[in-house]
Amino acid sequence: MHRCRAQASLSAFNTLRCRRHAPSQGRLTCERHIAKRKLSKMVHTVFVYGTLLSEEIVKILLNRNPESHAATVKGYSRYRIRGRVYPAILPTTPSDELTGMVLCGLSEREFEILDEYEDEDYFRTKVTALEQDTGKEVPADIYVWKDSLRSELYGNWDYDEFRRLHLKEYMVMCEGFEADFTSKDMIL
Repeated sequence: MHRCRAQASLSAFNTLRCRRHAPSQGRLTCERHIAKRKLSKMVHTVFVYGTLLSEEIVKILLNRNPESHAATVKGYSRYRIRGRVYPAILPTTPSDELTGMVLCGLSEREFEILDEYEDEDYFRTKVTALEQDTGKEVPADIYVWKDSLRSELYGNWDYDEFRRLHLKEYMVMCEGFEADFTSKDMIL
């Protein structure tokens, strides 16, 4: 349990426990909880290009379908990964264009879920996505395959093929992931 240091001008207390640990002390809250509350209100935008194009999978993982828009990102190409049904992207030439979607208004918690969902073979970086319907440039995060694993990539990944051949099984896997993530989160 941590203590917060709060200045209480109308109180004789110089050190009070935060509201979470001593609700009877009033509305004083520690800096740690104020920072955490601010983080939880942050919203994120993520550019997706693979399995997360599926509304069914997003709904399983995030428990909702956030606002989304068809979009493109320049300078990346999508590939198949040996032995896996989901794709990876790598930076390529500036003229290459990656089609996908931006998921908007994600909470910090939802962002954490996506970070966990994308395994350690990916890293997150910032890009500028171009919404196809409005032409608006949108800053977004994107998950990029590690260059050191480039040898595992080949050919073009096809979303329609993924839906036709793998979606049902992949949804079951995602339900298990979501249950594991939720149970881990409850322990912490």
